[in-house]
Amino acid sequence: MAKISIIIPVYNVPRKFLIKCINSVIKQTYKDIEIVIVDDGSGDECSALCDEFKGKDNRINVVHKKNGGLSDARNYGMNHARGSYITFVDSDDYIERDMVEVMMKKALDSDSDMVVCDFNYVFIDKVKRMNNMVENDRLEYIASLITRHSSVCVWGRLIKKSLYVANSVYPIPDLNYAEDYVVTPRLVFYAHNIVKVDRALYNYVQSNSISYTHNLSSISIGNAILANDVLCDFFIKHGLHDKLPLQESKAINLVTLLYATPLNLLSEVESACEGLDLRDLRISLLHKCLLVLAQRKCTRLLYGILSIINFMRNIL
Repeated sequence: MAKISIIIPVYNVPRKFLIKCINSVIKQTYKDIEIVIVDDGSGDECSALCDEFKGKDNRINVVHKKNGGLSDARNYGMNHARGSYITFVDSDDYIERDMVEVMMKKALDSDSDMVVCDFNYVFIDKVKRMNNMVENDRLEYIASLITRHSSVCVWGRLIKKSLYVANSVYPIPDLNYAEDYVVTPRLVFYAHNIVKVDRALYNYVQSNSISYTHNLSSISIGNAILANDVLCDFFIKHGLHDKLPLQESKAINLVTLLYATPLNLLSEVESACEGLDLRDLRISLLHKCLLVLAQRKCTRLLYGILSIINFMRNIL
């Protein structure tokens, strides 16, 4: 069976999260793996812990580098990966003990370029399983990804390395927020066969505020807007402008950004909503209302409504 490279980008993750993450990878039932830990300019304690694990398991390769962000760290990992298949694990998450074995068997049995699994949102007081939906029709699946009805995360996927290399699909350097949004739909576009394992094998931890994805800034907002533009340009270039809901995807991504943006940065997202024609878009009435408020710069009213919706989502 072909070797699998498991890439773990690390940046100043708290010790308890990193230990749980790496242990979940080391203890996989499928043994023919290499573990590429990319230390993205972490402090001494975090770097030392990575090296400590390397000394305990000869399958681990630790790459220390200057901080460049998540996309750069993932690219470093792929450059050092020797496996025929690649999967990513974020350093504050962890995977089920048989994840690699189950997904590799599925890949080989179906001769697939990509295998997808469900995942768990892991909160402090609860675990919520999420259906990582995969559509049989390729264009429908891409549409589901770009409108965020399906997860675009690269983790929770086992992917042939050749799919990245042959089509030059890599994370964009310096794009460290919404980076998966640019990568995953393009991989799906090029893949010949995609299958799903109907189990939640990846655990997405929600309690670490220090991780790459939990700190929204002005740069992050710019990244998210750029990611949507890059992806739309890609599909327009390939003649799919009339086959995919590209304008809807822009609107939905702006709404997603509104939910995640703090009050002091909300005006930046409002500016990005200007010029968006909402009349013929096939999106929910709620989303249209939020975008209208953004276009009219009703910042505090908008923020209040978003806060109430977020609160209700957390308790329901």
